[in-house]
Amino acid sequence: MTNRLASVLGGDAGAAVLPRLAAAAAPVCGQPWSAFAADAGQIVQAAKRIAALFGTDAIVIEIDASDSASTVEAVRRLAAENGRPVVPILPGPVTLAATSDADAAKEVLTGIVEAIGEARPALLLFDESTVAASELAGMGARKLFNTLRNVASYFDVPLGIIMAIPDEDAADTAVRLKPDAVIAAGAADAALLDRIAAEGPIAGIALAANDTAATSNAAALAATRPLIITTLGGGPDPLPVETMHAFMGAFNGARQP
Repeated sequence: MTNRLASVLGGDAGAAVLPRLAAAAAPVCGQPWSAFAADAGQIVQAAKRIAALFGTDAIVIEIDASDSASTVEAVRRLAAENGRPVVPILPGPVTLAATSDADAAKEVLTGIVEAIGEARPALLLFDESTVAASELAGMGARKLFNTLRNVASYFDVPLGIIMAIPDEDAADTAVRLKPDAVIAAGAADAALLDRIAAEGPIAGIALAANDTAATSNAAALAATRPLIITTLGGGPDPLPVETMHAFMGAFNGARQP
């Protein structure tokens, strides 16, 4: 299997398509993700089954920072198999700090990143898609990301952020956080994606799997530039099998080696 994610992270034009898998669990596995989320073995089997059915370019595992043991262990097992690339998604430190405080968020996320770091996942994503870009621009946010980036870097794991990129200020804020990848949540503008990429990070788009117009636009953008494509959290659950097949199929032309 061609490692599309590695190619895109290396700067090759085209799409690496790695949707979140949990919403497809019920249609594919016969039970919702929550039914086996406490069992690492079942997570591994379900994730591999879903990813294989749709031919995703990575296995995406969402980690609940407040109850992470099973999913962290699943990430470690999947990464150790050296099969399809593994991409954990965690709540971003600013998002998590809103429900506790900055020190607590840093401690929790540092512990999780250290726990999965030795397994060398292909990419680690922090989801800040519900946070205004202005909240990520301050020194506090940059210090949080600096700590977590250093931990990920120690294990040689690329770090990405999912965040809203509505304008040039937001694009510049993303770059100043110094991630390896910046995934624009929702609407994506070609000029803003290129502005980000010009500073070094690989760009990407996170969109709703059932948004056909946004999917078509993202596929067109990926034809001429490297893009990581994933899905937003909080979408339809369960997600119909036909919807996920259509989502993946829209990028077929942009996923050729």
